Amino acid sequence: MHLKFAQQLLLVLLIIVSFALLTAGMAGWQAAVDNVSRNARADLDIAQRVFERQLAENYEQLSDRATVLSSDFGFRTAIATG
Repeated sequence: MHLKFAQQLLLVLLIIVSFALLTAGMAGWQAAVDNVSRNARADLDIAQRVFERQLAENYEQLSDRATVLSSDFGFRTAIATG
């Protein structure tokens, strides 16, 4: 197969442009994947902080209620008599 110079030049340019587009596409894909990973990690960190805060608030409420119940004379009497 004997190609003219113009055809050879066009083929080389087509290969170079195809390689450049493929490289740019792969870089874009990787950037999108990295962005999704960062966003997911940030969302999980926020959810963890909210969960821990809610857990601490629930602990404080239970502690306060237990203190109130344990200081209630009627409650203590009921527990003591079985």
